[in-house]
Amino acid sequence: MVLQVDGMTIKRLRNQLELSQSDLAHVIGVSSDRTVRRWEDGERDAPGPAIILMTLMVKYPQIRDVVFKMRGFGDIDTSN
Repeated sequence: MVLQVDGMTIKRLRNQLELSQSDLAHVIGVSSDRTVRRWEDGERDAPGPAIILMTLMVKYPQIRDVVFKMRGFGDIDTSN
């Protein structure tokens, strides 16, 4: 089964995480904000693992906190 979501969903997830395109690219380990922009614009499909990670980070703040710290975003306010 292939997991796909549209660009608006990617953008909504990113906004819920309160990250810029550049910060999201860094957090999930993709090459650049251009990659995230292409996902959001529907030019490319986001890979399933990226979608799952974003979804889990939104749904479970504990996962978000761990991923942020692992990727050097430990000083981001995650109290929301």
